[in-house]
Amino acid sequence: MTAAANSLGSVEHIVVLVLENRSFDHMLGFLYADSANVSPLTKQPFEGLTGDEVNPDASGASIPVSALTPGTANVYFTPGANPGEGFVATNLQLFDEARPPARIPATNRGFVTDFAATLKGRDAHRPVIPGTTASDIMRVFTPELLPILSGLARGFAVCDHWFSSVPTETFPNRAFLCAATSQGHMDDSTSKYTSQSIFGLLSAHNLDWSIYGYNNPPLTRLNFPDTTNAPESHFGVFQDFRAAATAGSLGAYTFLEPSWGSSGNSQHPNYDVSLGEQLIHDVYYALRNGPGWNQTLLILTYDEHGGCYDHVPPPTGAVPPDNSAGEFGFDFTGLAFECPPSSSRLSSPPARYSARPEPSPSITLRSSRQSRPGGACRR
Repeated sequence: MTAAANSLGSVEHIVVLVLENRSFDHMLGFLYADSANVSPLTKQPFEGLTGDEVNPDASGASIPVSALTPGTANVYFTPGANPGEGFVATNLQLFDEARPPARIPATNRGFVTDFAATLKGRDAHRPVIPGTTASDIMRVFTPELLPILSGLARGFAVCDHWFSSVPTETFPNRAFLCAATSQGHMDDSTSKYTSQSIFGLLSAHNLDWSIYGYNNPPLTRLNFPDTTNAPESHFGVFQDFRAAATAGSLGAYTFLEPSWGSSGNSQHPNYDVSLGEQLIHDVYYALRNGPGWNQTLLILTYDEHGGCYDHVPPPTGAVPPDNSAGEFGFDFTGLAFECPPSSSRLSSPPARYSARPEPSPSITLRSSRQSRPGGACRR
């Protein structure tokens, strides 16, 4: 038996934290920029940014990807507005067409022009920070600005080909994460589904689970019949999660939500990303300092790219989850953009990935794709 198999065999608790609307490049594209996109420790290649990536603006001028700095105005509110995140907006970002012909390859060259349209009013349902321009969508975070997320990615494992399941917004992707289907739905107008979820399946096999909101009851409870009708003992808020982690009483599966409002820690654009860093920090240490740490797998990911720039076209040829007819003519054979997943524990992620564990890092916070995975998990 391999060391990875031995480690996975010791997992008794899986904890999943899902944040909001950030792409892989936007958060982790420069993770290993200082070592030419190769892990210094394992020598594995990393699908990060080189700094040469560009997107054209409306005039055809090339807008290069660029690194944010601590001195950037409103740096943790980048990109300064909520980018387009629905099916049409994602098509524009991928193909530069709202309804592209079948089977044409994605180029990922429509981010700047789509963000320009957002700034003119389309889908701009959140305030725009003064001074925001279309080129801001090409500005990405560095490890120095995100020490918690980057520290976990370097210290444990990061999946650089993990794509969200649906090229659209939050609820369909969270439905896939919890139930492996959105039953054909392709936007946030539907939040209730009739399918069995992972939570009902766990109950059917006598495995305990919990869903925690942050400071309010979790919204996920309302999404599926088997969660809506589940006993109150399965639900709580973050302080309840922290108490269970401290007591070593977490069940087999724990699902964590952030706080959703504009002053919350979900990291949804254009909310304060540093508050999400604090949440990741607090989740990590609640688990690490608890008695169940050596039997716990923490998975951190984002539900969708949220219109934030990424240079890797998503793969095609996915297997549709069921016979549901997709809205907007979507057939569920294509995935969406990469989201930043990091797996934390003294183990690797599932065997299809090729990550090796390293000693658990001690992390200090600076003041200041559910996806069907394809590809590799890197250290």
